[in-house]
Amino acid sequence: MNVGLIQVCQVSKWFRLGRDRGSIDLTPETFGLIYMNALLCGVALQLALFLRNTPYGIPYVLDLWNYLPHALFYSCYGISLVSLPILFVAAIGRQRVRLWSAWIYVVVLAVTLTVTQIDNEILRFLGMHLSVDYIFTYTSASGMPLAIHHAIRDDVGGAYGAVFLLSVPLLFFVLSMVIIRRVIIRIPRRILATATVAVGVVFVFVPFL
Repeated sequence: MNVGLIQVCQVSKWFRLGRDRGSIDLTPETFGLIYMNALLCGVALQLALFLRNTPYGIPYVLDLWNYLPHALFYSCYGISLVSLPILFVAAIGRQRVRLWSAWIYVVVLAVTLTVTQIDNEILRFLGMHLSVDYIFTYTSASGMPLAIHHAIRDDVGGAYGAVFLLSVPLLFFVLSMVIIRRVIIRIPRRILATATVAVGVVFVFVPFL
């Protein structure tokens, strides 16, 4: 029991809420928290897609446990690919560059999650992905706003669920702002390096399995 208490105390030293007034000292761990926040939100959106029925009352997929793990992995994979350029710039830049990178990173990921949710709902309703052709086709049709409202309202998988799930990207944005403004986290470099290598190995080699 004492050993467990010591371990908890050691981990608690890594985190601290609150920053000095006018000071935002961003570390690699800050970007890591934002990244983990995005991964969790991405996973939540995929679970909402696969675990709900379609708007017509049938399961989204019949073989759930065959498709869901792949969807979760590739959701995380996509977020990681979007993250790489910004994380690289933040890693080699000075503190001011890191600050600007953090704001851009949060906005880019929030937009990515929003587009993901819109694409998910188009898949549920129409069985197709969001595309430029789709946008031109359906925005030019008359009466589309009313038709979309009725479809979302009458969704058997949950009335207005498609709209409510847009709160997930908003939640990500708010939590990321809190992380940037209020959370200080410093993880021992050996643990941070090990975690970074492990994530890299997973995303490089797992797609080939």
